Amino acid sequence: MIKTINGGFNYNFQSGVDDKYGMMAIHYITQSPSDKKELLVTVKELNEILHKENYTIVVDYGYWHIKSLNEIYNSPTTIVIPDKASTSRTKEKKQ
Repeated sequence: MIKTINGGFNYNFQSGVDDKYGMMAIHYITQSPSDKKELLVTVKELNEILHKENYTIVVDYGYWHIKSLNEIYNSPTTIVIPDKASTSRTKEKKQ
C-alpha cells in the first residue's frame, strides 16, 4: 500500500536586483518553508557580489525575522519594509 501525503515539494525563489540597471545581481532557490530566514542569506550574497555593504534593500512584508532585522540594523545596509496595510490593499478598479 502506498501512503500519500497531503502536500508537495516546496521551494522559494530569492533574488536581488540592481536598481540602476534592473539586472538580477543574485538568485537562488531554497526549500525553506518561509522567507523569514532568507533575508540574511540574500544580504550576504549581495555584499559579496556588489563588493559593498552600504546600500538599500527593499523586501516584502513578512520577509523578515527579528534577528535578521537586528543584524541589518547594526550594519551599513538600509532595509525598507512596506507596512502590512500597503501590501494588502486592493487596487482601485479603473472606471
